[in-house]
Amino acid sequence: MTLTVNGEEIRETEIREEMERIRSDYERVFQDMDPVLREAQLLEWSRENVIERKLIQQEALSDSEDISEKKVASTLRDLKKQHGGEKKFYQQLNLSQADEPVIKEDIHLQLKVERLIERVRSQTPEPTEDEIREYYETNTRQYMAPEQVHAAHIVKHIQQSADEPLARKALQEARQKLENGADFIETAAEYSDCPPNEVDLGYFPRGRMVERFENVVFGMEPGDVSDIFSTEYGMHITKVFDRKQPEKYPLEQVREDVVKELTEEKKKEAVEKYIDGLKNQSVIKDE
Repeated sequence: MTLTVNGEEIRETEIREEMERIRSDYERVFQDMDPVLREAQLLEWSRENVIERKLIQQEALSDSEDISEKKVASTLRDLKKQHGGEKKFYQQLNLSQADEPVIKEDIHLQLKVERLIERVRSQTPEPTEDEIREYYETNTRQYMAPEQVHAAHIVKHIQQSADEPLARKALQEARQKLENGADFIETAAEYSDCPPNEVDLGYFPRGRMVERFENVVFGMEPGDVSDIFSTEYGMHITKVFDRKQPEKYPLEQVREDVVKELTEEKKKEAVEKYIDGLKNQSVIKDE
């Protein structure tokens, strides 16, 4: 069976190479799919990828505006630098200097493809205000401020095992004062090993502190003072002053991000539509 695109043959090895290129990401996404059906779909997707790539290449090569030899040579020099020099470049690609003419041909083609794609993308109109608002409302989860807590802590650093009983004793004294109504910040200034300006941690979301510390503070309510607990940084007592639930950022606050993401989505759609147009005008045979 031979696959041709506008009379140009697609080798089976090209499709197999594409399958291996995308396999790891593909199998991660479809890990729960029946293996036989998954492999068949992977083959079909890879086939479509190769066909689309060939169509774009054919269209790019039909452009009478050429790419200069200077641009090709400059791109090749940059590639060699990125690979750590000429020797490593050839080693990593399993090529030799004798292959340079072929490499330059590939670069020439790739530059023409990139120029074609950029022309298509550049013709995408700017998002309208209605499109911006619709995208913002449709993708609310992307524009949510995460849950945050405002907490402070008293910490005793543990340098060696002998320090732990002393640290625990100091924190027990501090905990007793707090139970008797002492101010947390003032007590921290007396007992904590951290500088006074690091006692109050301000507001922070999950992912900012170590996991054990976050598990404690995010399980507390405003006004709560924790029992003594340990993390990799030592032994702690913490107090939660306030808690902010997740909330949507106002559009004006995230407008720049919305416009950027929507514009990129529209450009991708423009390229997809362009490729679909090439398909409709092409002769693709599999016989």
